[in-house]
Amino acid sequence: MNQNKKAPAAATTGAGANSTTNYESTIHSTIIAQISPQGKSILQHIRTGRENAISRRDLITRTGLADRALRLEIEIMRRAGVVILAGAAGYFLPGNIKEVRSFIQQEEARARSTFKSIQSARQLELEMQQGEQLTMWGAV
Repeated sequence: MNQNKKAPAAATTGAGANSTTNYESTIHSTIIAQISPQGKSILQHIRTGRENAISRRDLITRTGLADRALRLEIEIMRRAGVVILAGAAGYFLPGNIKEVRSFIQQEEARARSTFKSIQSARQLELEMQQGEQLTMWGAV
């Protein structure tokens, strides 16, 4: 990969930083301050590029965290501004714009699906609420 086309600065600490992109080896101090020791441990194992993805199972083994704790830490880091991508092969840091775009499309599709599920539930809630009101008024 061309050194001039790397992703913007954001995330990692620990071993392996010498052979990584700018995104992986630099992080804004306000973001790093928000990352827990567990989060920093996770970042030590996440590499740049889809081809270097690490599975959740391997992250659990390497960090000693429980599955739910691992997912929660990743969510917290993402909310703090660390861009951690995920795909079928596992977690990775962005190596190029195509990976970022692919992740955005994946997450937008997931969000649309979730929104559709919420819409269905809201419709059912409305129908049930109307049924309760009819029952209360003796109309049923």
